[in-house]
Amino acid sequence: MEFNGRSSRVYILPVRSLTESKINFKPLGIILIILILLFLSPSFGLRAEEGNKIDWNAAGDEGVQYLSQYLRIDTTNPPGNEMKTALFLEHLFKKEGIECKIIPLENGRANFYARLRGKQNTEGKKREDLPRFKALILTNHMDVVYADKDSWQIPPFGGEIKDGYVWGRGALDMKDVAIVQMMAMFVIKRSGVLPERDIIFVALADEEEGSIGAKRFITDSKDLISDAGYLLNEGECIHVEDGKILNYGVAVTEKAPLWIRISATGESGHASEPDDNSAMHRLTRAGERLLEWNSPYRIIPVVRESLKRQALMEEEPYRSLMADIDNTVKDPDKLKLLLSRSGILPLLKNTLALTVFQGGEKVNVIPEKGFLEIDCRLLPDEDPDSILEELKRQMNDPTLEITVMEKFKSASSTVDSVLFHAIEKTAQVHHPGVPVIPEVLVSSTDSHYFRRLGIVSYGFEPFCLTEQDQDGCHGINERISTENVRLGIHIIVDIIREMDKLEKENP
Repeated sequence: MEFNGRSSRVYILPVRSLTESKINFKPLGIILIILILLFLSPSFGLRAEEGNKIDWNAAGDEGVQYLSQYLRIDTTNPPGNEMKTALFLEHLFKKEGIECKIIPLENGRANFYARLRGKQNTEGKKREDLPRFKALILTNHMDVVYADKDSWQIPPFGGEIKDGYVWGRGALDMKDVAIVQMMAMFVIKRSGVLPERDIIFVALADEEEGSIGAKRFITDSKDLISDAGYLLNEGECIHVEDGKILNYGVAVTEKAPLWIRISATGESGHASEPDDNSAMHRLTRAGERLLEWNSPYRIIPVVRESLKRQALMEEEPYRSLMADIDNTVKDPDKLKLLLSRSGILPLLKNTLALTVFQGGEKVNVIPEKGFLEIDCRLLPDEDPDSILEELKRQMNDPTLEITVMEKFKSASSTVDSVLFHAIEKTAQVHHPGVPVIPEVLVSSTDSHYFRRLGIVSYGFEPFCLTEQDQDGCHGINERISTENVRLGIHIIVDIIREMDKLEKENP
């Protein structure tokens, strides 16, 4: 017989032996009733969640050690070599008794998948009979960007634990998230209280370069997540300023990249005789025209809601400027004041940056060819093909060759989901009164590949970070505090359990 997930034997005493004995049944019956009530009571201690208290400090210490080990594996991309990290993760998940598999890719690369079966998946029920409790994906990427070891105080692949921090390339982006997600699954399994839903762990290759891992996973391995309805990935965090928790940022969408290479060819020659029609001169004029492109300010619904919630924590004049953003953008003076705040402008319009300009090799030689690359970031509801045509008209030079390096239309996830509400509930447990703000990520992640599949996907890293902390991401001396590792594990576990509670309360 199963009582709250724990097996209990039921002993049946022979009726004849009892009736023939001289036992006083009244006190025995009372005692038996009391024992049964105690057994079924949440406070009796036989329920797994009470009988297996979580030692958060021990879980945090274990997570810190695993993160230190993980950071010692150099997965600089290129070339990535994520197979090394996949083997590391496989060892840990197998040791924990959680099903997992490595999904090999080419050239020493790999994706990694693991699944913790929930209650509904351990009782022999068919998936089509379980419309509720859709699986939650915890995803991360295994590759990291280049680190110049000569610029670091501590070796970037040393994984040192020092001064209350774990140091190393990937400590913020995003091996820390991977370890916290993994430890949350371990803690839940060890507690004996499984969630209703399955929890899926997906570690991907190549996020920092071309997202080969994500692209291959949703095409070749899509069946592994066919039951998934929710996903947590990198993106926003718990924002801290001057020692104060400002908000929980949750990226519900992201701007879409439109990366373009503009190539030109022309006559080569000696630079002492300038040619106004040379490749480099035409590229320069095209770049100047692109910088004059003025995308209009537009307020999309998620930005309006984000600024409205953020305004509640602001002082004047920013409180009014954010709360009434539609009128703010119509007033040049008000808009200028608001744009003095960093990070606001990319939320209100499409942006464009010239990033690469390459041509000749000698100062006195006019090169035959050259190219210019631009990074254009589009608001989530924009059509990239329409913007591309607009940029071509802006350059006004049909002789230029346009190559699209990256292009896709972004998708958004609703805030009216059990996962978002679970984050809100969890925030109030750990930081009462702190708002949860849906945000637009101005960079891009692998989340958009999963949003295309209809999976509600959020970018949320459960760490309290200042702007200075976040500067370490892709920067020198990247690190994360050991306290954040402890907090992150606790928050992810709480979110998973809150999801179950909310769905049970609102069937």
